[in-house]
Amino acid sequence: MPRLALLFAVALAGCASRPVAVVEGQSWAVATEDRYATAAAQQVLERGGNAFDAAIAATLTLGVTTPTACGLGGGGVAIVYVRKTNQIIALDFREQAPARYPTPTKRSSPAAFVGVPGEAAGLAYVHEHFGSLPFADLAAFATRTAR
Repeated sequence: MPRLALLFAVALAGCASRPVAVVEGQSWAVATEDRYATAAAQQVLERGGNAFDAAIAATLTLGVTTPTACGLGGGGVAIVYVRKTNQIIALDFREQAPARYPTPTKRSSPAAFVGVPGEAAGLAYVHEHFGSLPFADLAAFATRTAR
């Protein structure tokens, strides 16, 4: 049995697409749109990380392999079920309008429609509250993939 039940996949960071790379372990499964992201999650789980760690590693890797669909310049949502406490937590870390920017109008410059990214804050929150491995270890997969 997994240590934690996880009801978010890599859709965590808004990187949802049709899964094409799927692997299964004895008590877990990973499905993402990219073989590198799936491999990152698989390696995290095989090294003793939990489902949250795997989702973070896969999400960061997807930011490298599918930058037009997801990445640190975007945002995401997560619905988390923590079996230990029977708690369901909804996280919204989508992009937001800048706090001090005037309301955009039809005549506004395109910059008026740019959101402040939320993915980094969302991943940091998930890691801080639910992760088990060091964040640098999770980001290492994306770093290696980028190289």
